[in-house]
Amino acid sequence: MQETQLKYVIRFIPGMEEAVKFYRDVLGLQLKFESPGWGEFATVETTLALHPASDKKPAGKFELGCTLLDV
Repeated sequence: MQETQLKYVIRFIPGMEEAVKFYRDVLGLQLKFESPGWGEFATVETTLALHPASDKKPAGKFELGCTLLDV
C-alpha cells in the first residue's frame, strides 16, 4: 500500500525575484518554472513552490499539498 506523499510545499514570499535567486543561486535548487506570480523548484519527490505574499497569506507562511489513496 502506498503511503501519503507530500507533493507540494508552497512558501509565501515578499518578492519573487529575490526568492528565486536565493533558492536557485544560494541553495542550488533546479528552477522548473518562474513567473511574477508563481515559481517552482524541482526536488526529488516534492515541488517547492513560491507565491507572492498577501494579507491572507503573509510572507513566511507555508501550505502543504499531499496525495492520498483514500480520504
